[in-house]
Amino acid sequence: MAGGRKKKSSSAKKNKSRRSNGADNNTKKPVQVEEVLSQAESAMEMSEVDTALQLFSYAAGVLRSRVHGTAEGNSNIAMGDKIEDNKTLSTVLGKMGELKASNGDMEGARTDFLD
Repeated sequence: MAGGRKKKSSSAKKNKSRRSNGADNNTKKPVQVEEVLSQAESAMEMSEVDTALQLFSYAAGVLRSRVHGTAEGNSNIAMGDKIEDNKTLSTVLGKMGELKASNGDMEGARTDFLD
């Protein structure tokens, strides 16, 4: 039994090391909003409405947190960046509204357009 535990222990250490490396990468390099928006545009062009909505929704959440200063470490963002993020957010919300309207979700579209 002791031999089994040692193998498990070394494997657990390797897995923990791999997980911590991945976590470090995530904290150092968050997913870029521009990349998410590009993927959402591609999904929209391929008529993958659900995927596009999910990606646009994620991007909208990130942009909202940047604009309102709630994103981690974003309290010192320059005003020009906030204005640019606000413009991008309005574009994203408009596209979400268009997608929802084309899917027949008029109430959801109205909400996105009004945001």
